[in-house]
Amino acid sequence: AGKPVGGRMQWEDMGQAYMATRTSSFFRDSPLGGDYQEFVGGKYQVMETSTFTISKRDVAAFRAGVPLPYTANWVRLSGWLPWMKMGGREGQIVLITKGRSTMKFAELPEPLRSTLTARYPRMRETPAFDDRRPFQTSWDSLKKALDQLRRE
Repeated sequence: AGKPVGGRMQWEDMGQAYMATRTSSFFRDSPLGGDYQEFVGGKYQVMETSTFTISKRDVAAFRAGVPLPYTANWVRLSGWLPWMKMGGREGQIVLITKGRSTMKFAELPEPLRSTLTARYPRMRETPAFDDRRPFQTSWDSLKKALDQLRRE
């Protein structure tokens, strides 16, 4: 539903670091599907796994109010995404990413930093914790764009 879920991850001792994994499965109505999704298969199903690693050295040096640096891996298994125009075809996608936290915008690598500055300046700042904007998925964004095209 796009709302934060309480709970803590279980951290495991991996020698020089701590590691935690979280797996989530989603089975949702598609914003593109209409009123009869349970009859025509309009739901979409996704499984995501995120793994976070924090060094023991950084944990030992922790100070309240200072974020801990971490590395992350994210895997997503799902059917075709709607903008791929592959509806009805067999297959699925597997997305595998990795990354690390950064505490300053200037630490982002190029060309990400200059692209965000030029095309998405709002992404230069982290939203406030109590940000009231509604949750929006990429599917919601696509529906808005398709609806706009139909109106034109």
